[in-house]
Amino acid sequence: MQLSEASSPVKSITPHEFDGLMACLGPFEKHPDIAIACSGGPDSMALALLGNTWAASKGGSVTALIVDHGLRRESGEEAQLVLQRLNVCGVQAVVLERGGGSILNDIQAKARDARYGLMTKWCADHGVLHLLFGHHCMDQVETLLLRMERGSGVYGLSGMAEIREAASIRILRPLLSLPKARLRATVNDFGVDVVNDPSNDNSKFDRVRIRRSLTESKSGPSIPKLYAMTARMGTSRAALEDAVADVLARTCEIFPEGYCLLDWDTLVTAPLDIRHRALARIMACIGGNLYTPRYKSLRNLDDILATGSLGGGRTLAGCRILRWKSKLLICREPSAIQNAVKANGTVSWDGRYRIKVSGAPDGVVICKLGTARLATCGGLLETALIQKIPAAVRPSLPTLWRGEQLLTPHFTGSKDIEIENSSDYRVQITFAPRNPLTSARFTFA
Repeated sequence: MQLSEASSPVKSITPHEFDGLMACLGPFEKHPDIAIACSGGPDSMALALLGNTWAASKGGSVTALIVDHGLRRESGEEAQLVLQRLNVCGVQAVVLERGGGSILNDIQAKARDARYGLMTKWCADHGVLHLLFGHHCMDQVETLLLRMERGSGVYGLSGMAEIREAASIRILRPLLSLPKARLRATVNDFGVDVVNDPSNDNSKFDRVRIRRSLTESKSGPSIPKLYAMTARMGTSRAALEDAVADVLARTCEIFPEGYCLLDWDTLVTAPLDIRHRALARIMACIGGNLYTPRYKSLRNLDDILATGSLGGGRTLAGCRILRWKSKLLICREPSAIQNAVKANGTVSWDGRYRIKVSGAPDGVVICKLGTARLATCGGLLETALIQKIPAAVRPSLPTLWRGEQLLTPHFTGSKDIEIENSSDYRVQITFAPRNPLTSARFTFA
């Protein structure tokens, strides 16, 4: 593993070496189609060029995904310039544009989330299973120091995984163990110009400040030692994730209506840290959230549950926590559900459901059933089906409406369905939370 920048001439990454790096991230299909995040900078351009050669040798294909965040006046022109440069090199590329207004705070984090969202959606829409990023060892060390400043625990200090499985794709970082200088040398050998984003030199961003301190400091841990620290933390994280998955398998039952029943009497016997992490996974899954709740909130909930002072219930991270028979019921908090969205094509609704609608008449929207509407539906809903669902869950079920007309009277969220009526529209509703209850463990190549 090469982690330091030597004084001798820096060698570029050869196709043979890159083939070995990719082999560690497999398996891949016989003729792999991959996507590569490409900003036009030296790191992502090196990856795009190497990835294109690799895919061609396997009879596959590469698409470079260029995201125009619209954060700077010249960003659109830069995206088109990167597109042209890639096409000249024989790399297929597309530009994805971020919608919405300006980002006024937490710019880098929100831009990153928008970028990931656009690229993962493109991959899902085009059946691409592998999305590659050009992160290198300096990025990993910066991530470690940034999270240390913010007081992260083992999960945060393990840095970025070389392999991460998301809902519909695998996120791969084949260059994570290599120094940035080798990526620059690779681009130079290809003779390709790159784009330099001025935000990478803006010291108001924490990551830039940390990067400068690393390059300017003559004391403190070396980059190889810091990188090795993330590897040790990653080993600990993998063991923790195994323990959390085990206890969730024994104590938690997820229902496709979007709620879970938790055997708290068994979970409370687990070690405190494992218990907190299990609760965090449940809240992220049922609440449809991108991130788990903060430690302090989890600790407060744990104290309430452990002391038997839940009373009429609590809310946390968009979830309701209630006693239900001998277990805990955790379901979506109806008041936290987003407004109605148009029923058009495939929609990710509330971070919990994937809803595919075809042939619906104009004016149809997807929204929660809601307490008020539930009370007025009467016989439109199949009583036998909905009675099987705890009352606290029913208002949060997804339904299709046209004005005040309920278009999915037989659906209670119990399973994947297809509905046809005289209007010949079709609906398929699947519980597919943004964060599943458990995911692939932290993985090393």
